[in-house]
Amino acid sequence: MTPTPTRSEAADPRVGRLRRLLIALAGLVTVLALIHHADHVIRGELVLSYGVDRDWNHSGWPFQAPITPFTASLLVYLILVPGIVFTVRRRFWAGYWLVASLVLGAVIVLVHFAPGPKTETPAVIFASYGESSGSALVGVLALVDVFAIVASLLALLLVAIRARWVSGRW
Repeated sequence: MTPTPTRSEAADPRVGRLRRLLIALAGLVTVLALIHHADHVIRGELVLSYGVDRDWNHSGWPFQAPITPFTASLLVYLILVPGIVFTVRRRFWAGYWLVASLVLGAVIVLVHFAPGPKTETPAVIFASYGESSGSALVGVLALVDVFAIVASLLALLLVAIRARWVSGRW
């Protein structure tokens, strides 16, 4: 059942298109995040099984015993899924997705690109597969996913700004 268009959507069909685009991009980020979390779990098991550098294990509870930053990263779904639901129900709008894309973008950039001893850099992601399973292709696909998340969050940010511009509200 499709909700009845709001007055702003009836007055300007761009608002409805932007709402659908916000939902689609948030859905894309959610799917890419699921793939990325699955990648964490797989790489964590490979690192442990093949005895490569244990610092490359970026998995954790509920897939491994310790509670780690990976465990906290699962909270991303408490931002994305309710945001999608409430955007479909016309309760959340551009401001929600502006803040969500900034916060999630900052987290993924800090975790994967900022210098630091525990940073899970693209080199670590690639090497985790190369040294454990010997599969460079899987390492490349894992990196494509990380960059796709960043690009999707940037697109979500830009669409949120456009939605504010077109609708006049956050």
